[in-house]
Formats: sequence, C-alpha cells, structure tokens
Amino acid sequence: FTRTFLIRYEKFRGKGRTTALDSLDDINLQSLALIVDDGANGRIEYSTAIDITRSADNNNKIVDLDSNINIEQNRIEINSSALTEFNKNARISFYNVSFSNPRILRDGFVCDACTRVSYESGVLTYNVPGFSAYTIEETLTVPTSGPSGGDGSGGGGGGGGSYTPRQQNAT
Repeated sequence: FTRTFLIRYEKFRGKGRTTALDSLDDINLQSLALIVDDGANGRIEYSTAIDITRSADNNNKIVDLDSNINIEQNRIEINSSALTEFNKNARISFYNVSFSNPRILRDGFVCDACTRVSYESGVLTYNVPGFSAYTIEETLTVPTSGPSGGDGSGGGGGGGGSYTPRQQNAT
C-alpha cells in the first residue's frame, strides 16, 4: 500500500479499541472514523471522518499522535494546534471513574456545550464540541438551607437556621 508519511502512535497501538492505522494507506486515512484508546484511562471516538493525512508535519512527514494526544486518569487532551483536523465533535470516555455525580470541565471551566451520554460501571461518556483539555471532577452541591435541627428531646438542639444567598444590589 502507499503511505507518504509516518504515523507515530505507540502509546495507543493495539490498545483498547484504537483504530489499526498501520494497515491503512493514504486514501483510507483521508476519510477515517478514528478511535484513539489508551486501554486504561479513556478513549476518543470520532463519528465524522477525519483526514489524518492533512495533520502530517510538512517538514518530516509525521503525524505524531503520541506527542499531541494525552489520555490519563480523569483527563483527555489533544493539542489541536498541532493536529488541527482532530478539532471536531467527538465522543470521549473516561475509564475507572469513581465519582458519584461527575461533571466535565473544558480548560478548567464547566463545559455547558458538552452532553453526558452515559455513566455506568465506572465509564463516563460525553459528547464534546471540539478539542482542548477535558477533565472530570465531582459535582459540587451547595445547600439551599442550613442543617435541620434535632427534635428537641433530651435537650437536643432546636431547628436549624435557614441560609439565604446574598443578592447583589443593582446599581
């Protein structure tokens, strides 16, 4: 087959559900529904075709997934400046998640454009709108009222006070 560049993906080759790129020629790599999976921490799945050949570095003809894709516990990141064709909608899954109510962050901020697909058996899956760094954390809950008191018997504490969030005055 004909391949005009090298694909570096040792971190992902043969792991999990990673697409076997070694057997694909340039023509097949121009319209690829790619899966990148490290087998331990997570995976990235593209449902729309990617032209991986256009991400080749023109100087040395290498598509370097190893240096530009990072999948680790609770974090999935793609350097979309180096792999511009990878900055598309994707489905990402985090493995071995132990949070009770996880949420996803994009570049450190809650990702409102991300949609949770599922969370079962420690695998959390989201649809994401494009790429940068995605992390997950436990969703923080803020109580709307103070703790309730005891029933008053045996000298127990009375009712708890209520918490009213402070509102800013309009100026």
